Amino acid sequence: MCAWLAAFTRNDLQDPAIALEPAIGEVLDLLAGEPESLLSRMSGSGATCFSICAGDIEAEGLAERLESMRPDWWVRRCRLGGPFL
Repeated sequence: MCAWLAAFTRNDLQDPAIALEPAIGEVLDLLAGEPESLLSRMSGSGATCFSICAGDIEAEGLAERLESMRPDWWVRRCRLGGPFL
């Protein structure tokens, strides 16, 4: 999904999830404030938060910085779609 299209979507569980676990909001705020993040969202019921970046270089830079800022977080860079090489 393109970042511009995702900007018109929402997760109806986000507000209730943040109310129950404020750390989700903190994660989303941090991700949204990073220059590589085109869009940041919560996946499903809040087990995962993610950012969409313009490309591999931006995603790698964001992942490396997040890992150094928050070593207690599970951070993974992935590519949507493919090819998966």
